[in-house]
Amino acid sequence: MKNTHSTQNKVRYRTHIQKPKGSRFTEEAKQIGPEKVGTVPIDVHKDKHCVTICDYYGKILKDEFEIPNILTGFQVLLSCILEIIDKFKLEKVYTVMEYTGNYHKNLANRLREAKIPVTFVFPNSAYHLRQGQLNWSKTDSIDLCAIGQAFVNGWVSSSPPLDNFYENWQTLTRARRNEINLQTQAKNRITNLLDELMPGFQELFGNFWEHNAPPVILQLAHSPKQLTCLNRSSLLQKLTQAKVQKPGDLADKILIWAKTSIGTSQDFPSKIQQLNVEWQRFLTLKENIASYHISIAQYLAQNPALLFSSPSPG
Repeated sequence: MKNTHSTQNKVRYRTHIQKPKGSRFTEEAKQIGPEKVGTVPIDVHKDKHCVTICDYYGKILKDEFEIPNILTGFQVLLSCILEIIDKFKLEKVYTVMEYTGNYHKNLANRLREAKIPVTFVFPNSAYHLRQGQLNWSKTDSIDLCAIGQAFVNGWVSSSPPLDNFYENWQTLTRARRNEINLQTQAKNRITNLLDELMPGFQELFGNFWEHNAPPVILQLAHSPKQLTCLNRSSLLQKLTQAKVQKPGDLADKILIWAKTSIGTSQDFPSKIQQLNVEWQRFLTLKENIASYHISIAQYLAQNPALLFSSPSPG
């Protein structure tokens, strides 16, 4: 009786990445002939890269292998590509890698120096193609197949879009997202401090975070007791300088609130200091976010396709 246990436990390897959908051949591939065109999907990582080599129709010519992200790794890759070109009489071979992070740059530059065409697939394209891959294959295989399929479908760029526009835009959107997260944290801390030091203060304004009055008032006082000591005319002058709408009505509203507030008369210099620090942090972050908004809008105006180049542009 045959021992089927080892057969059942054998790792299943792919023989194709997937056949073309839509047959979107480039003009160059048409002229050469698709059967003479090869693709090299590369799944880029920090320390190593996963690679496979296939023909234009998706038939795998060399099973997936790994190369270290060092010079010898590139030399191994180049040797494998040249070997496949010679073995299968290919006239053109395109490498294709996902355009994300920075780990692909040195490899891409080396390949260009070796006269090997380099193409990039946007993360969003690879992301959607991964969803259609078979789930019995290990993750690296799925990623390689998705990257290869993106090339077959024509969802690639021959170079980073518009002289590194994508990289600059990605840097800006990530920086803006980080500033927004930090701003949210600062808002939460400010709210907690105001609820203790000046209960009900935030509710005096329609949109507290966008209103012109809170920065002015918090420069003058940090408790209801301090506000009651303010002269109405000086408060009115400050609000007018801040271009607050109906400054007289708001000044009266603030002073009435200060006289009726349940806020403690005790001083908390440490919490007042923290409030000042958090408020300055909030204002700085607000300016940073506005600056990022402008820069991002400028990039999108020049290249609207960037809006569709990541699953979540932020």
